[in-house]
Amino acid sequence: MIIEASKEMIYIEEVMAPKYLRMALLHERQSHYPFGHGELNEMSPARLSQKVHTGSIQMSNGVEFPLFGLGTWLADSSEELELALKVALDAGYRYFDTAVQYNNEQIIGKVLEKYFQNGCLKRSDVFISSKLPFYGHRQEDAERHILESLKRLRVDYIDLYLLHGPYPCKADAKGDLVQDDDGQPIPDLVPHIETWRVLEKFYRMGKIKALGVSNFNRQQLLDLYHKADIKPHNLQVECHVLWPQDDLLEFCQNIGITMTAYCPTGLCETLESAGSSQENLSIKHSLVLELAKKYNKTPAQKTRCICLVKSKRGNDCLTWILSTIIHGILFDMNTMNNGYTP
Repeated sequence: MIIEASKEMIYIEEVMAPKYLRMALLHERQSHYPFGHGELNEMSPARLSQKVHTGSIQMSNGVEFPLFGLGTWLADSSEELELALKVALDAGYRYFDTAVQYNNEQIIGKVLEKYFQNGCLKRSDVFISSKLPFYGHRQEDAERHILESLKRLRVDYIDLYLLHGPYPCKADAKGDLVQDDDGQPIPDLVPHIETWRVLEKFYRMGKIKALGVSNFNRQQLLDLYHKADIKPHNLQVECHVLWPQDDLLEFCQNIGITMTAYCPTGLCETLESAGSSQENLSIKHSLVLELAKKYNKTPAQKTRCICLVKSKRGNDCLTWILSTIIHGILFDMNTMNNGYTP
């Protein structure tokens, strides 16, 4: 999907757009898969070359960052995630986002290794991002988590590695999260720059190709930016039509940081589980539903989230545009002020 106005902004925000492709795969079941179950096991270079190939943007260090990716938050079922990964790979996805706290790096590594071994893909064809857990900010813990991520993902390097959040918490001697009597994490006053130095070390070693942070606000990002030897290349935050984060995006652009959006459909089951109004979910907003019906597109496509699982043709969701007027209407939906990002 390409929106005519402010293309650069939309492209940057869409790097992580199909965050909920996996959920859509599970919810829609077999009838809405772009390819049949039998086809998933018939991988070949010829088949992959016929699928959608997404573009990329260049980060400040020259690393190419795919515009579309598959987020794997809440995807810890091996069978379900393996299927989602195969569908995404066959559809042309080459960017996969995970984290230590998602507990699924080993599943992603297993699937990708099969594609590498059978010659369907090379390691350089795939972009992998992962994140340091908030209970791993101390130097020794951060180093261990990075090495373990490399091992679980079965790769020699990670394309993008981020601090998962700006709120370090204590870990025990084994590196596991420590909780108080109420079951809450215990804050650990580790300066962000101390943890960042570990990421810089692995970057210089070639084990990480780009560095970033997630859930940082403007001031936290700016503070780290001024202290870092290697400046952050990417910021990942919640971003959707109800909370487009225009100011933060402009700030990132001004200092050469790309921005990726998670929860692009509007917090999805996070809000649903909290009993929020359906209107607070971008894909269930009455205006989005009306526009989706008018243009014969899915609500997810109208909110800049592309779900290939509901597209009748592989390229269908990538070859249409919204008018500048409709673009403005969607961004006027910015009424939400209780998002996840601090």
